[in-house]
Amino acid sequence: MNKMERINKKLGFGLMRLPMKDGEVDIEQTCLMVDEFIKAGFNYFDTAHGYLSGKSEKAAKTCLTSRYPRESFILTNKLTDEYFKTNDDIRPFFESQLELCGVDYFDFYLMHAQNKARFRYFKERNAYETAIELKKEGKIRHFGISFHDRAEVLDAILTSKSIYCQGQNISLTCVADGRALHFMDTIDISSLFGNAMDNAIESVRQIPEEESEKRLIHLSVVKQKGFVRIRVENYCEKEPVLKDGMPVTTKKDTRFHGYGLKSIQSTARKYGGSVTASVKNHWFELRILLPEKAE
Repeated sequence: MNKMERINKKLGFGLMRLPMKDGEVDIEQTCLMVDEFIKAGFNYFDTAHGYLSGKSEKAAKTCLTSRYPRESFILTNKLTDEYFKTNDDIRPFFESQLELCGVDYFDFYLMHAQNKARFRYFKERNAYETAIELKKEGKIRHFGISFHDRAEVLDAILTSKSIYCQGQNISLTCVADGRALHFMDTIDISSLFGNAMDNAIESVRQIPEEESEKRLIHLSVVKQKGFVRIRVENYCEKEPVLKDGMPVTTKKDTRFHGYGLKSIQSTARKYGGSVTASVKNHWFELRILLPEKAE
């Protein structure tokens, strides 16, 4: 796992609200804040183009990215609906964000403030597919969403993964009751399912396309005996090595990303749950068990 993919501690530095001076970001004060934040051992920073009317990204460059080595911080940015009208607008906008922030890639790039209406807007313009392509090009390390709606909307958002799988000749079957996750924060839902599905897709992509009968992923979310049981299964040509019930990540075998698995485990523990994995006859299975909570 690369150091740059590790989020230190459990606190992020939001660049949405910064000290201002005469209508501009107070650079001296913001630099001091960034320095103290990093000195304390934190490294996660979050911005978006609309924050402070575009001044947030510039402040990120002036106070953070131009002053610290790239591997020493995690930077998240977002795609917001008001800044693109068609799919052709997305790449130029994204490239402008990289330039404004002074980086060659974003550690995380989120589809911003997703709800039912915005998801439809993004889907109609193939925004998810474009972000996935940028990830393949190395300009995004991790792709996800910031989510602002009810848990049942998860059913719709999961279709974005289905769309990508169809384009990659991957067969995805999904039986998920989003209502079972009513007790979870939306950002945790996004993180857990995003990481689990990304790992499964990356593993299946290693299988030659002509062997389509093996390019399979199954996802299920069910309530059973007082628990919410989440299961993600995928066929894997090369069976992973397991240690303490979880796959071991190596530099040569990148199908299971260390950060993603740790994030899944952290989310499960937050809700008193557990994560286990197994592999049998080339089928890898990730199981997430969460105690069900009353509505």
